[in-house]
Amino acid sequence: MKYTIIMKLSIDNLLQQTLPQALNLQRNVRIRKEITQTTSFDLTDDERETKIVLEKGLGKATYTNLQRKELYIIDFEDYKKQLNNCAVLQQNKLTRQCDYLIFDTTQTVCILNEITSGSSFQNLQKEIKKGNEVEFSGGKFEKVQQQLLHSLQTLYLSDEISKLLLSFEEKICLCSYKIHTSKMPSAQVAFNRALMIENNISNEKGIQYAHKEIESLGFQYRRIGYIPFKI
Repeated sequence: MKYTIIMKLSIDNLLQQTLPQALNLQRNVRIRKEITQTTSFDLTDDERETKIVLEKGLGKATYTNLQRKELYIIDFEDYKKQLNNCAVLQQNKLTRQCDYLIFDTTQTVCILNEITSGSSFQNLQKEIKKGNEVEFSGGKFEKVQQQLLHSLQTLYLSDEISKLLLSFEEKICLCSYKIHTSKMPSAQVAFNRALMIENNISNEKGIQYAHKEIESLGFQYRRIGYIPFKI
């Protein structure tokens, strides 16, 4: 119990003081967080939601925690938005952020989680334009990768934080997605069903995809649909 308390205080200190100092900032930074040992829960990217940990079925990303590990879940999007106007991040073009930073207090698993959704797989892979220019040719999935990478690279601007993150046994940048099947034509439902089966055979850890930049920082990039990710 004593170690758990020290671990949580250490993370809070690193995020509220050490990282802002590395960014040459002198400001108060809030941390929106929840701690849970729930065996099954959801997360969402809905900014209107006041809670972080939701009952299963109420969110867009779902988790199982059968060992009842004490999970520390930080609203990383809220945290990083408070830093994004600083010169260091602007100069390095690290202005995107993922939704959550999740870790257990025994340093077994650390997850950066970005949540997305769409009406179909085609929708999630459809190119995203900014004006007349293509911003993400790979659609929302490609954008998620950049959000996760920017978040990880921001954390690594502090040597102390990077050392802590690398000390975790399992380190994952996770894209969680949810397909709104009720809104799809029948042909699209059949197409998406095959891809859902692909996720279901991934042993509840999603599917690992190659990503050289994320892997160079000691993390894996994984993608999972709305099936429980096993912690």
